[in-house]
Amino acid sequence: MIIDCHGHYTTEPPAHHAYRKAQVAFAEGQRDAGPVYPGISDETLRATVEDN
Repeated sequence: MIIDCHGHYTTEPPAHHAYRKAQVAFAEGQRDAGPVYPGISDETLRATVEDN
């Protein structure tokens, strides 16, 4: 028997969205340097999963 179980993480913390926005701006030539990924704690990630 094969059991396939997976999920989709769709509740990223706000710091991740800010990073992604800066990353896209860099790719479009709107920034001089690429962004540095913010430190997102395990507790923050856990909360985004457990609270949703």
